[in-house]
Amino acid sequence: YKDLQDASAIVQVPWDWALVSFMEFLALGIPLILPNRDYMHSLITSVYWSRLANHTVWSSSWKRRFLQLVPEDWEGFELGASNKSLKMTETTNYAHGGSMLDHVAYWWQHTEYAKQRMVKTFDSLSH
Repeated sequence: YKDLQDASAIVQVPWDWALVSFMEFLALGIPLILPNRDYMHSLITSVYWSRLANHTVWSSSWKRRFLQLVPEDWEGFELGASNKSLKMTETTNYAHGGSMLDHVAYWWQHTEYAKQRMVKTFDSLSH
């Protein structure tokens, strides 16, 4: 952590819904720069839909990232009564309506990435 204190900022591309490193960087007071929400919505949706092409490859290459949107991959996870109200399904009848991209956008707004005021975003690598 000593070396991180010299960093003026950290650019991070989240690879799952929650990252310990993200919270650690925030706790250290290091400014965080993430891709903007539209970029992340597209990335997460792409990861989610890529599993349909070859689930085995997806499971090994993505290490089951963002699997909370894939109920059949919740192996070994006991869904508690309070979590059943989340109505996360793989159908197009999402609890809040719309497409898979809408589903991702709905859940993204509830992440620490979207809620933390200290986080800045970029919309492309050229800006």
